[in-house]
Amino acid sequence: MSLAERFYYERQEGARENTVENILALLEDYGEIPEELKESLNSVVDMNLLKKYLKLAAKVDGIAEFQTAISEQKK
Repeated sequence: MSLAERFYYERQEGARENTVENILALLEDYGEIPEELKESLNSVVDMNLLKKYLKLAAKVDGIAEFQTAISEQKK
C-alpha cells in the first residue's frame, strides 16, 4: 500500500469515527446510550449511512426513537 493510499484510508477512518462521535454526542442529551447502540454505530462503515444517522440523531426526540428509526431502516 502506498503512502497516499494509507493516508486516504486513515482519513476515511477518522471521518467515520468523527461522525459516530457526533451522533453519540447528540444522543447523549437524552440520557445514557446503551452499549449495544454504541457498538452498532461503531460497526457501520458506510459513510452515507452514518450521515443519514447523524441527521436522524439531530431530529429525534430521544434514544428510543433513534433506535426504532434505524431498526426500521435496516429492514
